[in-house]
Amino acid sequence: MRDGDRITCDDVKRAVTDRKNDFKRILSKKTQYTALKEVHDTKSIYINDEDIRAEIPGLLHNLSIVEYNGDIWWDVHPVVLSILESMDDHVR
Repeated sequence: MRDGDRITCDDVKRAVTDRKNDFKRILSKKTQYTALKEVHDTKSIYINDEDIRAEIPGLLHNLSIVEYNGDIWWDVHPVVLSILESMDDHVR
């Protein structure tokens, strides 16, 4: 950790990279990624496929999926979304 009394852009970049690596270690199953893509596309955790739906509690618990206030809706954590997008880029 850097000493200092100000947060720099490099500090933020390092924190995001660290969190991204944490999520990459946590998310190891194809069904997790499928569930994340479904939640991102629908903004809902109510998925018909039973195997995919079974992943939702764990993804909520580890904050890969976050619940937003107001009219309650869900989406993928922004750092996790960057992982999903980079995976999509590699598939193309």
